[in-house]
Amino acid sequence: ILTDLRVPHSYEVRLTPYTTFGAGDMASRIIHYTEPINSPNLSDNTCHFEDDKICGYTQDLTDNFDWTRQNALTQNPKRSPNTGPPTDISGTPEGYYMFIETSRPRELGDRARLVSPLYNASAKFYCVSFFYHMYGKHIGSLNLLVRSRNKGAVDTHAWSLSGNKGNVWQQAHVPINPSGPFQMTSH
Repeated sequence: ILTDLRVPHSYEVRLTPYTTFGAGDMASRIIHYTEPINSPNLSDNTCHFEDDKICGYTQDLTDNFDWTRQNALTQNPKRSPNTGPPTDISGTPEGYYMFIETSRPRELGDRARLVSPLYNASAKFYCVSFFYHMYGKHIGSLNLLVRSRNKGAVDTHAWSLSGNKGNVWQQAHVPINPSGPFQMTSH
């Protein structure tokens, strides 16, 4: 057990095995110690939507409509044609993703917002990486906001993309520098 490690520092760890025959060859590794941000307890740095708890994200109760968790097997058969992804990023029909229908009955200005769990992070800089699929004639904007929790609930715009980007999953990497505990919202 390694204790007293501090983020964001690097450490050299040396291990020497001992057996009844004596000491073995030493191994040395450099460990870069950072805190991931994709789970509330910061113990896991990856979030997939396979679990129906959607990684601790919640629907904002003040928005106009909600994101839905679905896969190719649970898609609404009445979904607008030529919109949305046929599968999740894995390409398998069983893989889940979060989806919003931006066609009718949606109107300009309607918002569907997901809110992340609160991250009690201590590092100053992070990179939020996620996949998005923006396909269809009525695509609006996808926005990522960082909600600082040490000064009330102040939202800072971190990333935005608008319009049809084709029937393909793409990846975004967004640098953020929260000033303390924070949440991410997407709409």
